[in-house]
Formats: sequence, C-alpha cells, structure tokens
Amino acid sequence: GDVITGLFHESDLLVAEAVRRGLFNGLSAPEVAALASCVVYEDRSPEPAPPARHPTAEVARRARSLERLHAELVKLSDRYGAPRPRDPDGGFSDIAFGWVDGESFADLVDGTDLTGGDFVRTIRQVVDLCEQLSQVAPDDAVAAAAAAAVAAGVRGVVADSAVVQPASDDGGAQR
Repeated sequence: GDVITGLFHESDLLVAEAVRRGLFNGLSAPEVAALASCVVYEDRSPEPAPPARHPTAEVARRARSLERLHAELVKLSDRYGAPRPRDPDGGFSDIAFGWVDGESFADLVDGTDLTGGDFVRTIRQVVDLCEQLSQVAPDDAVAAAAAAAVAAGVRGVVADSAVVQPASDDGGAQR
C-alpha cells in the first residue's frame, strides 16, 4: 500500500507489485532505468514492434518476470472488470540503459527511427519513474540505484529540455 500511494504512473499497480516482488532488487542504476523503461515506453510505429533489445541477461530475465506479472494483473483485471494495465514494452530498454550508463545521444539514436523529441520524452519519463522509485522502494539499495539513475539520466539534451526560456513581453518581436 505504501509503495502504490507514492507512485503516479498509469501502470502504478504493475510497478508497485514489481517492487514488492523484488524485480528491481540487486540491479545497477542503468539496469533499473532499463527495466523502468519497459513500463514507460510504448512503440508507436504502425509496423509490428521489433523484438526487445535488453542490455544484459539479467534485465532480460527481469523483463520476462515483469511480463508474467503483467499477465497475472490482466487476468485479475478481466475477472473484476477493472481496466487492463498497458503491456510492458522492452523496445527502449537498451537505450535507457545506455543513456544512464553514459553513452552519447548521437550513439544511442544512430541507426534507429527514434526522433530526438521521442528520445527526450521517453528518457524524462524513465527518469521520473526512477525518481518515484527512489522515494518509495522499501529496499535501500533499490532506492539508491534508482536515485543514481536519475542523477545519471538528467544530462545533455535531457537536461537542456528542462530549461524553459521566459516569454518576452513584446510577443517575441526582435528589438
């Protein structure tokens, strides 16, 4: 109960249950970001989604556990007429891992169909979920790894996107 009340995400029940079951336990900061991205990311392409590209065998194993947990929650949702949780999607897992691990924006998006805006939006959502995890995780190591993911994730284009320029009083006209 304490975990879910501190989460503000459309998949809060899935995340809270993943925390309760220890799916984030023992993961590094980049791995926490990679697993969190499975809950955040949603492929929007009209084409069939490519297979998930998880950065480590451990993240792949945890993502499979997350998918099994999701299936359990779908069955319960159907049984009780509750809304179904959105499907986990591992299509951004390796990118989230790479970003939090220090890779450059250019290296991560090179050869992908990912736009800069989609990259920034998704990383910001991953960082937001990691921030929430850092506050609610009952395991101190998970909270620390999630906080480290936040610290490592807010840099470069992601940090720059948070800078808002004040509007000019003259409607944007140049002087």
